[in-house]
Amino acid sequence: MRPDTESWLRQARHDLQVAEKNLSLQLYDVVLVYCQQAVEKALKGLYIEQTGNLPPRTHSLDKLSDITDSLTTSRQALLILEDYYFRLRYPSAGDSEPPYLGVGEVEAMDGLTLSREAKMRLRMSLKLNLKMLPEKAKRKVERVNEAIGSVVDELYAPDALILFGSYAHGQPDEWSDVDLLIVSNAFRTIPKLRRRSQFLINTGAYLHSGLHIEPLCLTPDEFLYGIQWATIEREALETGFVLLDRTGVTQEREAA
Repeated sequence: MRPDTESWLRQARHDLQVAEKNLSLQLYDVVLVYCQQAVEKALKGLYIEQTGNLPPRTHSLDKLSDITDSLTTSRQALLILEDYYFRLRYPSAGDSEPPYLGVGEVEAMDGLTLSREAKMRLRMSLKLNLKMLPEKAKRKVERVNEAIGSVVDELYAPDALILFGSYAHGQPDEWSDVDLLIVSNAFRTIPKLRRRSQFLINTGAYLHSGLHIEPLCLTPDEFLYGIQWATIEREALETGFVLLDRTGVTQEREAA
């Protein structure tokens, strides 16, 4: 990660902490302003990481989301945070009361929820490599991440995720599955014959119409052994897209 990226992300974390602490002080306008600032700075950090350039001088979360490969929450959520921010900074002409009196605990809690969710998805955007994906695959990965990304991260903390098959090749049709190879130590205690069904059930993937995820669940040792031979693991690594590699396991082929 670039040093500038880390600086912006640390500031984003600090801003969210400021928002959370001001909730107990009942300074609800401060909560909402810092919620927006936390997401803005996280988006700008992502922009720096992806482009190597300084971010544009804008407070618009919607515009920042447009110019980054980000898995943010819905545009509606970003626009709501924007509204809070712009409305609370200064009184408007004709206002009989200052704007801070127009928000309370309900709005502050709403802002915190939206900000936390957006920051979680931005963290995944920094982890997932989306730049070189075919457009259909990118849209599909975004849908998968929105549906089950946080659950997968919580339950399995995967070492690596590899998209392979027709979506990786850029030639999916309406019947194509999302072939996803997941490398995780969490699979060590699960029999191989049960991993696929448990993954689909535990993540809730089977409940999401139209996703059609087909997981291949392996431990790091199984993955490293498999890529030495003419196996589906090796095919996935050679022809697919590495979406995530936390531990460098996909770079260890020569050492395996």
